[in-house]
Amino acid sequence: MTTVRPSDSQSLQYGRKRSNTAQSLARMPPSTAGVPLKLGDSKVLNTWVHDPKESPKVILNRSWWPGVAEGDLLRVTQSEDTSGYLFTVPKDEGCPKPTLQANTSPSTVNIADAFSMKNNTEVTVTKVDKDSHSADYVEFSFADQYLGRNEMWRLGKHLVGQCVFVDQDISFIGVIAAKVQNIFVKGQQVSSGYVTPRTKTIYRSLSAKVTIFIQVCRELWQFSGDGERFYEKIVHSFLPTLFSNWREAGTNHTVTIVLISRVYYDATELECAAGPLRRDEDGRWYKDFFKVITDLEVINDWKPTLFLLKDSFGPFNGTFS
Repeated sequence: MTTVRPSDSQSLQYGRKRSNTAQSLARMPPSTAGVPLKLGDSKVLNTWVHDPKESPKVILNRSWWPGVAEGDLLRVTQSEDTSGYLFTVPKDEGCPKPTLQANTSPSTVNIADAFSMKNNTEVTVTKVDKDSHSADYVEFSFADQYLGRNEMWRLGKHLVGQCVFVDQDISFIGVIAAKVQNIFVKGQQVSSGYVTPRTKTIYRSLSAKVTIFIQVCRELWQFSGDGERFYEKIVHSFLPTLFSNWREAGTNHTVTIVLISRVYYDATELECAAGPLRRDEDGRWYKDFFKVITDLEVINDWKPTLFLLKDSFGPFNGTFS
């Protein structure tokens, strides 16, 4: 009498053989374990642009490069580009699309656009040294919001261990808090860098309250070496250049311009002087005068303001010349 195991009878019933261990292992996906990478190791991969809902950062399919470990600093370059984009390898949570190799996110500022990386193109991924790419300074700009010292400190700590790139929008506590303007590594301006606890953060407001004081004195009507009066240099050179730089930087400053002057009086003029007088450390009597040209204004076209400022210098000419 022959005994047949239930599993064997089921296999005979359906005309199939039980899979052995070797066959089962052959169908398993390749293991991502391998020899740890050394500095300078590189591999050519294809890059794709994925939906930011999947991940706001780079997704690396480790099965295409065994040996990559969590925390490795990798640089993505193409052609002869030597700067490239830096990113740290995150925790391996598997890749939803095993056929894809390296994916970038079309975030607010597209990583692919920022570094001229096209979809479905070959890029070179290289393991680099963290110390050589650690940012010494990262300059941020922010606008239309208030960031106190507490928020600045927390934002800097939040970025430790991450990579940033120029023009990247930094989100903090669920909102876009700042934008990366410049990154400096060992005194050189770079496009991408790694943030460490030693990295110093610089914050520049694009919507600050700015008060410009112009001291009016008799020297303003003297001629400079090029034949132009000094007060004309303020109206024709300094302020237009300043406002042009603000416009190029996309600022939204609230500006106040004030003319200030101090008049000293002799002892014989004290009775004629109207208003309260003050006395300096040398015992001389004086009075300060102020004239507000613009008060807490956000101005896009500065030409009318410059004309008004130039006309305001006239009444002082007879007094101080």
